[in-house]
Amino acid sequence: MAKTVTKNTRAGMSGRMITCPKCQAQRRVYHFGWPWLECRTCKARVEKLDWIDTGSPTEGQRAKPSSQDMTETKERPALTFTNAADGSEITMGFGYYKGVATTALFHGDSLVLIPRDILQIALEQGWDDDNSCPHCKEVK
Repeated sequence: MAKTVTKNTRAGMSGRMITCPKCQAQRRVYHFGWPWLECRTCKARVEKLDWIDTGSPTEGQRAKPSSQDMTETKERPALTFTNAADGSEITMGFGYYKGVATTALFHGDSLVLIPRDILQIALEQGWDDDNSCPHCKEVK
């Protein structure tokens, strides 16, 4: 019988491979500080203790970093949410890029790096109360 993730499961420096119990797709994680993850393949919301613990990555898996690997490197905080525009998964990682506090935004295979000072300017300028933006299309 397959071993599932437990409250004591740890990822380690190379991360840990877990398998979706619904579709058997594998992914690597670097921490277990989440109550559930959405499977990238079948889109099922899987509770942490339901994921199958596949173990440490093999040498071949270690050699192929992905956007998920970069997001969770060194246990950096990360947020994952559903894009309201198209329903896709977006992950935001927070850390440092070339010594600058940065947010890394992963959307599919795309990566956008946003320096902290740009985010601070956006927060300080705020948004208009009328919810209109001349540069944005309304999302329906």
